[in-house]
Amino acid sequence: MVEVLAHGLGHVKPEVATLGGEATRESELPMFNPDEDQLIGELGFVTTRIAGSDRPGEVQINFRGGSETFIAYGDEAIERGEKILVVGRRPGRALEVTTFPS
Repeated sequence: MVEVLAHGLGHVKPEVATLGGEATRESELPMFNPDEDQLIGELGFVTTRIAGSDRPGEVQINFRGGSETFIAYGDEAIERGEKILVVGRRPGRALEVTTFPS
């Protein structure tokens, strides 16, 4: 069971959690990593320009009944608003994408 202690004005900001009885800083909690098989083949669109090579941007993908934003890398530049196809994963919440014909 995860217990979150929070503070803030008008919003909740997790500060410390307990996992198995041990106090843990938020930065030490396991990062959400969607299952690789569920994301490869998904379509989305670019929200922050992907410059290509090792210069990522961001994409939004409809996933699990909502939409989520991921860091995205592409072999070539992909402009904001363009449709993309997820073709691979990188560690954390990063994806490999390519343009998808409209």
